Amino acid sequence: MTQTGSRVALVTPADAPILVRGYFEDGPPGPLAAAAAHVPEVMIAFMPFISAVYAGGAVAERLREIVVLRLSASQGCRYCTETHADIAFRAGFTQAEVAALVAGKPGPSWSAAEAAVIDFAEAMSGDPENAVALLRPAFADHEVVELVMLATTTIMLNRFATALELPTAPDCKLRVGELLSS
Repeated sequence: MTQTGSRVALVTPADAPILVRGYFEDGPPGPLAAAAAHVPEVMIAFMPFISAVYAGGAVAERLREIVVLRLSASQGCRYCTETHADIAFRAGFTQAEVAALVAGKPGPSWSAAEAAVIDFAEAMSGDPENAVALLRPAFADHEVVELVMLATTTIMLNRFATALELPTAPDCKLRVGELLSS
């Protein structure tokens, strides 16, 4: 195992426990999985769960990414904020939109649904008891549950990545730095 700026050594393909070697078949799977691989019994449930939550459902990808990016930035998770800023750029968000979500400041004109999920992400960061009420005018029950599941999973991942100080991929860090500074 090698140290890569993280507070724990990230498991390498050569050292991957047998239970999780499938995640390493194409090389290093990324810092989240490489850290989780230390506990393979948990990782085999953790990674499919994360994939299912982030795969999406009824809520549009753009709205889901707004929640993840705003929540990650408000939670102070560098790894998740940089990673999801990159995903947002690749999904067609403008620099102004990403910068506004990261900074938590008013930015471009948001649709009613976008404004609702921004307010929801803010509430989930500090006042989760009242967060669902912010979604009610724009979302049905199944969408509310999906967004709450997404937000709570994001908070868990924010804590995981921050506690372990997971490194952002260098190419991601470079793309995000260039786009946010322009």
